[in-house]
Amino acid sequence: MTGERRVRDALRFLLAHHGAEGYDHTLGMRVKGRQLRICARCFGVALGCGLGTLLLGIASHLGAAWFSPPYQLVVAALPAFAVVDWSRQALRGRGSTNPRRLLTGSLVGFAISDLAALARSGQMGEWQIGMVLLVAYLAATLTVVALAARGWDARSRSSLRSPSSGAGSEPVL
Repeated sequence: MTGERRVRDALRFLLAHHGAEGYDHTLGMRVKGRQLRICARCFGVALGCGLGTLLLGIASHLGAAWFSPPYQLVVAALPAFAVVDWSRQALRGRGSTNPRRLLTGSLVGFAISDLAALARSGQMGEWQIGMVLLVAYLAATLTVVALAARGWDARSRSSLRSPSSGAGSEPVL
């Protein structure tokens, strides 16, 4: 394999983290005449981080009380939607959709931008750190349960993906 081919494969995996059989989990776009695939949930996370940073910046300039505990509890729960969507897919074999992946990824991204804003403000209290740790613990626990239930090996990784209608052609970066 040539060096250029290795770079292409690494870049393709970095953006999509799916082989051709999992392209239904990605968003496709043309860039300079070439097909580019990006993971739908990861694109949602980036989108949510950007929008969250913008909205939180506007809210702070308007004097909104976005550090209040009720608001922070709601934001801390946002990543749970992505965990539930992924768990349904991994544990029950139910497929997700790209709009759902994009939405749940955006919620995760918004929560990340809120956490970053809290950290920058110096107002992150013990209860917020506890909420972050609780969400991380729940996500890790669900991941371990899902992997154990599916018998994590090469065969089960490919079975987590639903068949793709257009998986026959591989995109070129």
